[in-house]
Amino acid sequence: MNGYVWTAIIEGCEGSREFANRGVTVIGRSRTTVLDDPYAPQRSAAESEIRTARQLAEAELTNTGFTLD
Repeated sequence: MNGYVWTAIIEGCEGSREFANRGVTVIGRSRTTVLDDPYAPQRSAAESEIRTARQLAEAELTNTGFTLD
């Protein structure tokens, strides 16, 4: 759009017409939404070892295609 590449999850779209004009409204969210409800299942975990916040976050991102920066 306007020279920018957007990556998103499209949740809906609507078309409109008004006096020889046409438009489209697209409703969506960024692809990180797949990490939350309703796309990702709810889960819980218990840790038996001391871990840093970074280690816990990286563990949650395993096999998602996302990385922690």
